[in-house]
Amino acid sequence: MIRMDEYKTVKAPGSDELIVKKSRFIAWARPVATEADAVSWIKQARAAHPEAGHTCYAYVIGKNEGIMRYSDDGEPGGTAGMPILSVVRARKVVDCCVTVTRYFGGILLGAPGLIRAYAKAASMALDAAAVVRMEKSVRFWAEMEYAMWERVS
Repeated sequence: MIRMDEYKTVKAPGSDELIVKKSRFIAWARPVATEADAVSWIKQARAAHPEAGHTCYAYVIGKNEGIMRYSDDGEPGGTAGMPILSVVRARKVVDCCVTVTRYFGGILLGAPGLIRAYAKAASMALDAAAVVRMEKSVRFWAEMEYAMWERVS
């Protein structure tokens, strides 16, 4: 059970790649603090692969999942953005943006194939970025004579 003062996010940007029937899926997961951060990252991902057919994404921001957005970026409706978002939500990850860029390999995957490929790529990206649990903590620093250690501890 996750308390409200705990949440899961990704530790650092991470990426992985998946090939399905000659289509190449390049997935990134990265921490984002605001919607502007997520939009900026999505623009960077698209700019890095201008010749790619699609750069689909999903992001969730806020410990209460207050902001959620996704896009199929031209893929058939519900076959890319929603599967990515479903993976992020299933893992209960927030303050995270996942992008998946697809280079078409010439073989149609069909809706079920696209859903599986985008979900798998998103999962691989989250694994690469390392999902971590954040919780409130306090660090104390104390100096004392060594003879006092037993009493203090």
